[in-house]
Amino acid sequence: MNHSKLLAVAQVFTIKSDHGLSEAGYDKIIEWVRSILPEGNRLKESFYAMKSMMKPLGLGYQKIDESRVAKPRASFVLEKNAQLLVYKWLKSLHFLDGHASNISRLVNMEECRLYGMKSHDCHVFMQTLIPLAFRI
Repeated sequence: MNHSKLLAVAQVFTIKSDHGLSEAGYDKIIEWVRSILPEGNRLKESFYAMKSMMKPLGLGYQKIDESRVAKPRASFVLEKNAQLLVYKWLKSLHFLDGHASNISRLVNMEECRLYGMKSHDCHVFMQTLIPLAFRI
């Protein structure tokens, strides 16, 4: 199986953050991986070099403290005010009895969550409501 340099870097970054490795520990892992790769490998040689490779792609992360990191928000995640607009819209919806009449009752505005969705509610939400809410 072929692995790209980006995939290798992302996987080692994940291991680093999941296990709270220091930069020195990360560099040791990279040094070991480079030693077992065939000659002419193109893997970066240190944490700093790999971080500089990931940053232009928007895949970096912020250090919170010694053991935790904050990964950047995915591009499809809504900001809090946009989430509130979607939940207000869901709360205001009214359907005929038997179709999806309970969806407005499943909205919790304080926590910005939907609770107690049944499989039919999920189907209606994904097949009908999401395309309406996010028309491009």
